[in-house]
Order: sequence, then structure tokens, then C-alpha cells
Amino acid sequence: MAGKVNPGLKDGPSALAARFGVDLGGRMARLSGAGCDPVFDLIERHAIRCDARRLEWIRAAHTPKALASLKPMLPSGAPLVPLRWVSLRPRSISSSRATRSSG
Repeated sequence: MAGKVNPGLKDGPSALAARFGVDLGGRMARLSGAGCDPVFDLIERHAIRCDARRLEWIRAAHTPKALASLKPMLPSGAPLVPLRWVSLRPRSISSSRATRSSG
């Protein structure tokens, strides 16, 4: 069984700063960005045998405007790599599960 741990809030750092102020908005962005840390810390601390890896961060963008809004949410210098649904499907749905759910 596979899972994904995605950090963050719906709004990015600049939107949080605009809404809550630079200090609180910045703290909120940093805290939410580190949201995966407790999960991986528990796995390490308790030596849980699993294939836990920090590989990627996936956010859905259904329009070009939504895709552009993701850029400010990225850490400085991180690339924004658009993926098509076809390229995501093998990562998130097993072929046997997809077959069962489509019939």
C-alpha cells in the first residue's frame, strides 16, 4: 500500500502574508511547509519498516491561472513541473484497482 504526505495550506506564502500580515503569515507558511516532518520523524524514531521517501509535492491545478498561482508556494528556486493526469495515474492508482473501479 502506498500513500503520500503533502505539506502546506491552500494559500501560498504571499497570500497568507497579505491576509494575516507578514509575521503571522510567514510563520503559518513555514509551519505548514514543515507539516510532513512529524510523520517522517515518527517513522525514524520508531524504526518503522516502510518505504518512506520525500520525493515530490503534488498540487492540482485545473486551469492555467491555478497553475500560475502555485509558483509562489514553492521554496525559492524550486522548479514547477506540470504533470498531465496520464503521468500521475501510474503513481497513484494501481492498474488492478483502476480496472476494478472502472467496471
